[in-house]
Amino acid sequence: MKTTRRSVPLAVLLAFALAGPALLQAQTAPSRWRQLGPELVGPGNVLALAFDPGRPDRVFAGLDGGGVARSGDGGRTWRAFGEGLVTAQVTSVVVHPAASGRVYAISSEFFLHRSDNDGRTWSPLPLTEAHTVVPERRDPQGVWATARGGLYRSQDGGDSWQRLQANLPAVYGAGALAVSPVDPRRLYLGVTGASGFGFWVSEDGGRSWTRRSRSVPSLLYADVQDARTVYFVRNHQVQRSRDAGRTWQPFFGDASSQGGAVLGLAQDPREPTVFFVLSSAYGLFRTTDAGRHWVEANAGLPAQHDLKSLAVADAGTLLTGGRFEEGHFRVYRSDDAGETWEPSARGLVSTAVSAVTATRTGALFTAVYFDGLLRSLDQGATWTRSLDVGFTFVQAFALDPVDAATVYAGTTFSFGEDPHFLWKTTDGGDSWQPLPYPTAFEGGQIVALDVDDIAVDPADPSTVFLATVLNNAGRSSSAGLFRSRDGGQTWEKVGLPNPYFDVKTHPAAPGMVLALSPFGVFRSADHGDTWTAVLARGAAEPLFSTLALAPSDPAVAYALRTDGMLFRSLDAGATWASLGKRLPASLGRRALVVDPRDPATIVFQGDAGPVRLTLGAGRAGRTLLGRGLIGRDVTVLSFDPDDPLRLLAGIGGAGLMEYRFQP
Repeated sequence: MKTTRRSVPLAVLLAFALAGPALLQAQTAPSRWRQLGPELVGPGNVLALAFDPGRPDRVFAGLDGGGVARSGDGGRTWRAFGEGLVTAQVTSVVVHPAASGRVYAISSEFFLHRSDNDGRTWSPLPLTEAHTVVPERRDPQGVWATARGGLYRSQDGGDSWQRLQANLPAVYGAGALAVSPVDPRRLYLGVTGASGFGFWVSEDGGRSWTRRSRSVPSLLYADVQDARTVYFVRNHQVQRSRDAGRTWQPFFGDASSQGGAVLGLAQDPREPTVFFVLSSAYGLFRTTDAGRHWVEANAGLPAQHDLKSLAVADAGTLLTGGRFEEGHFRVYRSDDAGETWEPSARGLVSTAVSAVTATRTGALFTAVYFDGLLRSLDQGATWTRSLDVGFTFVQAFALDPVDAATVYAGTTFSFGEDPHFLWKTTDGGDSWQPLPYPTAFEGGQIVALDVDDIAVDPADPSTVFLATVLNNAGRSSSAGLFRSRDGGQTWEKVGLPNPYFDVKTHPAAPGMVLALSPFGVFRSADHGDTWTAVLARGAAEPLFSTLALAPSDPAVAYALRTDGMLFRSLDAGATWASLGKRLPASLGRRALVVDPRDPATIVFQGDAGPVRLTLGAGRAGRTLLGRGLIGRDVTVLSFDPDDPLRLLAGIGGAGLMEYRFQP
C-alpha cells in the first residue's frame, strides 16, 4: 500500500541521537494544563491544612498525590496547583504570616519548596531532608527549619540557610520545632541523634540552649498567649508546661491509654482556652476550658473516618481532612467549633488514574485505581460512574473504528466468584456487558490473566485482539496474545511467545497488526493469521515495554526498551533501527504517544513532566510540557482521536489533566 510519508533519513536521526546536550536542551512551553477531575474519588488523603493568618478565607491543603490546593472562601471550594513541586505528595504546608503570598511546603521525600504567589508556582529550596518549617511572625524574610542535619535559620526567605550550633550537640538532627508567637526569642526544639537527644529550649533566639527533657517530641506547639507555655506531643499523649519545659502536667490522653497517635494540636486564636486534638484512632476532640475537660468533636462527620489534618483560622473556621467511610478523601468545615460539620471539598482531586480515552461521541472515560470507570459528557465538568469493576481497575481501552458508541475496556483479573476482565459497551457507556474471557487453565485452576492492551481490526471491527500478562507478573504459557472474530464472544490464542504488553492496529493499514512482548515485536500482515518476529531482544539486553503507532502515518512505529532505548520503524513495522538512548528508563508503559499531526514527534513522560520531542533535520526540538502540571506521576498519555491538539494525561493521584497545543 502506497502512503505519503513525512519521515526523515535514518542517518539524520542517528546524527541527532548522537548530538551534544545543547541540542537536546528542553524549552519550556507556556502553561496550558487544566485539571478535569474527577472530584471526591480515590483513596488519597489531605495530609496538611493551613490558613493564611492575614487572610482568614485563604487556606491551603497538602494532598497525597495532588500537589497543593488553595481555597479563597474558607475551604468551601478549591483549586489545585503543582507546578515546580518535585513531588506531588505534600505532607506539610505553612503560610508566612509576615509575607503576603509566601507559602512553604514539605514533601514526603522531605524536600522543601516555597511559593511567592499564593501557591500557583513553586521553587525548591536548598535544604535537604527537611522536617519542619516555622516562619518568623514579624520578619518577612525570616524562617526557621529543622532537618536531619539540625536546626537552620534563613534571613532571605529560604534561599540560603545557616546551621545553628551554639551549645547544641556537635552532631545532631532536629525534628519538632515551635517558636513562641508572643516572644520570638523563645524556641522549643526536639533533638534527635545518638547524643543530646531530647527536648531543648532557647530563650535568646537560638544563641544558647538548655536541655529540659530526654524525651523526643513528635510535635511541639507554643501557646498563643503565654511565651512560657508549651505543649509537648508524644505518641497518644499531650503534656503542657507553663514554665518553658521545667515541669509538665498532663493535657490530653492518659499514660495507660492505648489510643492512636496524636497527629495534630490547634488552639483557637480568638478563644485561647479552646483547643482541638486530632487522634489517629478516635478522631477529633475539643476542650473549652484549657484541657480540664475534653469532648469528642466528631458530630456531623461520617462514622468511619481516618483524619490526617487539622487547622483553625483566626476567624474561628475549623477544617479537618482525611479519608472517610466510602474510602474517598474529603475536607470538612465547621463554623461552630466542631459542633456541626459540612463537606467542603469542591475542586479537590486525589484520583489515581490507570487509563483514559476520549471517544468520538465526545465522552471522556477515566479509569480510577480500584474505583471503577467514570464518564464525563461535558469535557470533564461533571463525572458519573459508568462501570463498577469491583476490586480491580481498567488499564486498557479500545475504540471501535466504525461504531463510535462501541468501546472495549480491559481490567486486571478479578478474583470474585464470577470474575470478568473484559467489558464492552455499544451505547457510549450507558451500559456495559461483560465478555467471556479467554479461558486459561493450569493445574485445573483458572489462571489470573490481566488485559494489558486491546485493539480492534479496522478492516473488520468484529476482530478484536487482547494482549495479556499473568496477574502476579510471572510467566505462564497461558498468557499471551488472543484473537476474537466475533466481537469478543469467543477467543483463540495466537501461537506466539508470551506474555504481551501491547497490540496495535492502524486504520490506514488494513490487515497489519503489531504486538509487543518483553522479548520483542511481532508483526502480522494478514489480520493475525501469520506472524513474523521483526525486532528481537538480545540475550543480555533489557526487556521491551512500550509500542506506539503514528496516527497520521501507518508506516511509522516506535518501540521502547526498559533502559530508555528508543527504536523506530519507517515501513509499517517490517524493519527497525535504534535512535539512541534518550528517554527516561523509568518511563511507564502507557506514557508514550505519537503526535497525531506529525509522525516524527513523540510525547513521553520525562523526569520533570511530559516532553514533546521532534526528530528530524532542521526540526529537532525538545519541549517540556510540565508547566501547570499537578504531580509528576503521569501514568498514561492519550490524544483525543477527534482533536489532535488535545492531550490527556492521567496522573497517579491528581486525576485527569488536559493540555491544549496551539494550532
